[in-house]
Amino acid sequence: MPSEVKSDPGAAKHQKPISKNHKYPFLALIIVLYLIIAFTYSLLTPAQEANDEYDHTLYVEYIVDHHSIPRINIANGDESHQPPLYYISAALWQNLLQIPHFALKRLSPNLTPHLPTKPYLGLAHNYTKAERKDAIYLHELRILSILFGVGTIVFTFWATETIAKRLSVSLAATSFVALLPKEIVVTSVVTNDSLVIMLCSLALALTLKWFNCHSQRQRMVIIGALGLVLGAAAITKFNSLPLIILDLIIVIVPSIKSKSWREPLIVITTFLLTSGWWFYHNLTQYGDVLASKASNYYLSKAIPNLIHPLPFNLMLRYLVQSAWYDGGGNQLLLSIWVNIALAILATISLIGASLYFMKISRKNYCPRSHKKNKTLSSILLLSVASGFIALLIVARDTTQAEGRVTYIGLSAFAICLTIGAAFLLQKISIYFKYIGLWMWPVIFGILNTYIIAHIVYPLRGL
Repeated sequence: MPSEVKSDPGAAKHQKPISKNHKYPFLALIIVLYLIIAFTYSLLTPAQEANDEYDHTLYVEYIVDHHSIPRINIANGDESHQPPLYYISAALWQNLLQIPHFALKRLSPNLTPHLPTKPYLGLAHNYTKAERKDAIYLHELRILSILFGVGTIVFTFWATETIAKRLSVSLAATSFVALLPKEIVVTSVVTNDSLVIMLCSLALALTLKWFNCHSQRQRMVIIGALGLVLGAAAITKFNSLPLIILDLIIVIVPSIKSKSWREPLIVITTFLLTSGWWFYHNLTQYGDVLASKASNYYLSKAIPNLIHPLPFNLMLRYLVQSAWYDGGGNQLLLSIWVNIALAILATISLIGASLYFMKISRKNYCPRSHKKNKTLSSILLLSVASGFIALLIVARDTTQAEGRVTYIGLSAFAICLTIGAAFLLQKISIYFKYIGLWMWPVIFGILNTYIIAHIVYPLRGL
């Protein structure tokens, strides 16, 4: 593998480190590009058109009005079963912007005649003066998700540079996350997905940093921070649990061999300090730590046919059609053939990453660091797998097997697909490695241009 794409941490001593003077301007450029596209999506997408945005906002306004967390019931909206961290953050953001509490009214369905084959708005936006003001407030609340999106970009860059040691790889993987259309959709509206994705990206970066760190004092600080971040992810959205369990295992298993329990004790303690109160709240209020029985009961009453196991073939279909772009509550999607082509490319790139990780993990490739390479490669691949496990868990109970559920492993997914595409294409020619590195950001750039021109702009509105 050429050095530009090498993710062999054991070879770091022989590589020139990423220069701070070079990396920050490029990272800033990626962030600016993301902000331009994200604000375009956010400003032009009419209020409440995003998936479940009305109910997410209802949760925020309950906290603003009552200074407490809503009980799980139909009266408090379809998202009242969600953990509270995002909504508390949004309420604080609303207070910072000095936005008063507003009683958002659910908009009526759009009854204007339309062709089912063409994009259309799901709701009518004939605002009264008060409704128009509320729509402006909702757009201002969306900005917080965009800031969380910036965090995801930064933490993806941090995670990549921890293992890749090459600026080109770090920038390409970071651009993958910054330009992925569905990620932009998620981080340009009111939704708790924006925060849980950021926290999971930070958790990956901290895990990789902890594994590469040799200073005992720094390791303790990192592991304490990791516990706090994992706890925060747990009280943001429960689809983060597979990644949380994975990271806890990564910390605990080595301690069984070394019989040193300091780090596991720190990570578990900080995790419980952050999230334990919420699990206790659920246990006392609803009888189980995840409040799953109460959630499923009220959701089955609020949304008929939602609480239903989803067959694997349907789950796979929903994943393929919603992972790359899914633009609204009424399912604005790309062509099925585009989605299939992207899924095939992703599968091939992921296979390429697996082959590359197998290569650098062999003892005869790098005798002094093959074990470390093997562990780091496993962390990345298992982080990707945690997203798919989360999807399987959701599909077991509900019909909402959307691609965004897998985004708890988004940063690892971006790193793997970037490295995998470059590794495979360099087999054709050494010059093709750069095409492989930047293939995904270019594809996403084209998709964003198409989506804005053919969907977002034509359906623009407040």
